[in-house]
Amino acid sequence: MDSKPGKGELETIKNEYAPATFSTHLSPHMFAGKDEVLSSITDGSACVVNTLKPEMYRGEEDVFYAGHITGSVNHPIFELMDGGYLLPDDLLSKKFQEKMVGDRMITYCGGGIAATLNIPAALGLPVEKIAL
Repeated sequence: MDSKPGKGELETIKNEYAPATFSTHLSPHMFAGKDEVLSSITDGSACVVNTLKPEMYRGEEDVFYAGHITGSVNHPIFELMDGGYLLPDDLLSKKFQEKMVGDRMITYCGGGIAATLNIPAALGLPVEKIAL
């Protein structure tokens, strides 16, 4: 019997991996501060993207982070997915182009988790400068 999982199936076999060292280099350009977000709202230099579901964007959910930054667009992460998988690049590109203004995308949500999906989804697409 094949122990590799199919699409959407959970792998249940034990895996062992050799120890490794992870190192990374911070990319400061991938983080936007308050001043950049505020100026982007007025000068259109970046597209400020709220990645939460529309009800949260409209402030209709009972959580402290419901609502949105004035001038931001709503681009829920689930619009970028088909089930548990990202859409093909051509569809992702179309979705980003529909809402993109300026030459930089600043993505946010309530705690930074949902917003992170927009970054790898936009890499390699017409969105050249991406920040969280």
